[in-house]
Amino acid sequence: MQKLALTVLIMCVALVAVQAVAADASLSSPSTITINGDERGNSTTIDFVVTNDGNETVNNIILTNDIASRFNASITPTTIATMAVGATETISIDLDIPSDEDTSEQTLGSVTLTGDEASTSTSVTLANSSKLSIKDLTIKVGTKRDRDIQDGDTVDDEAEPGDEVTIEIEVENLFVDDDDEIQDIEVEITIENIDDGDDIDLDSSKFDLDGGDEEEIELSFTVPFLVDDESHSILINVKGEDENDIVHEVDWTVHLVVEKERHKVLLDRVSVSPSIVSCSAATTVDVRVVNVGEEDEEDLQVKVKNRALELDSERNFDLDSGSNDDTREILSFQIKVPTDTDAKVYPIDVALYLDGDLEDSEEIELTVRECDLTPPQDDGEPVVDDSGFEVVQDGQITIPPSTPTSSSFRNDVWYLVILGAVALILLIFVLWLAVK
Repeated sequence: MQKLALTVLIMCVALVAVQAVAADASLSSPSTITINGDERGNSTTIDFVVTNDGNETVNNIILTNDIASRFNASITPTTIATMAVGATETISIDLDIPSDEDTSEQTLGSVTLTGDEASTSTSVTLANSSKLSIKDLTIKVGTKRDRDIQDGDTVDDEAEPGDEVTIEIEVENLFVDDDDEIQDIEVEITIENIDDGDDIDLDSSKFDLDGGDEEEIELSFTVPFLVDDESHSILINVKGEDENDIVHEVDWTVHLVVEKERHKVLLDRVSVSPSIVSCSAATTVDVRVVNVGEEDEEDLQVKVKNRALELDSERNFDLDSGSNDDTREILSFQIKVPTDTDAKVYPIDVALYLDGDLEDSEEIELTVRECDLTPPQDDGEPVVDDSGFEVVQDGQITIPPSTPTSSSFRNDVWYLVILGAVALILLIFVLWLAVK
């Protein structure tokens, strides 16, 4: 009895397992199919194969697509009644590719097969047919050059903060006829997330290329001090238009690795302002220090010296590592130029120390001019203030002698009174004669 029960149990388990396997329905098709870019301006057909790779028949399969209407896409067949296990079916897509279609690689849409038991989808792309090409790419990091870089490559030489990176691109017009000019070509480059999390963007001036011609473009940038040690993508886009207003474009992506030293600090900027002074004047030396290493630094020192100016100052400080403002320190040193300083140019030495060892140094110049200490000369002419009083050297004030003045009787008020009285008397006399 126990053997019978065990046999029945084993058969049930086997039946369940068989049903589970049988229930694994699946359809497979290519994830992407690509149409030749040279088919622009033509009608074309592209095929792909769908397979029932599951363990169950798939029924009532319907084919749909979301390809843009301008391509006039049609699918054959549009339905499949049934696909047995292991069966295959060839699907054909007919399309019209406009002659003015963008020449860059692009996704047109997808074809989806949906059955009762399973489904699958295939993306349709149009390949790049651009007549603009990146013929050669060289990237220089510091003094080292990596030549013949291809799309997707990583630059051989690692960059450090502060390195100058130069990107040399040779652009080619692939048209055979030299009359097939591509105009207003521009090279745009983006270095992603390298400037404290922001991008750096570079672009060239626009230029034209006749068919078969080439042009070399050189663009440069400096790796910022505030940067993380990681790989950064360099996106390169070359774009122009032919005489039929068709856009030709090519896109590459390469990668640049930034690697920091474990301990490294730099004098980022050193300046003196004002840089030209007279004796006994004051000026300020500003020093900006940055930690571009991987570790925090706790024993940093800046010294500013010039023996002739009696300058010997120093400052101690700490700096964090990373890519934020805590990796920088700005120090200011006040300088009072002695009165007896000779007029000439003085070099000021600025030195940066880490744990007592010299890490970086810079020399700046301060120009001292002649002092004008000569008192004003007495030219013999009296100094007169605004009130007309003469100011004497010993501080006394004297009243200047009065100047005689003359005046006319005609300018006196009594002259006018007498003249009016005479006129009145004459008027009365004339009236008396008339009455008489």
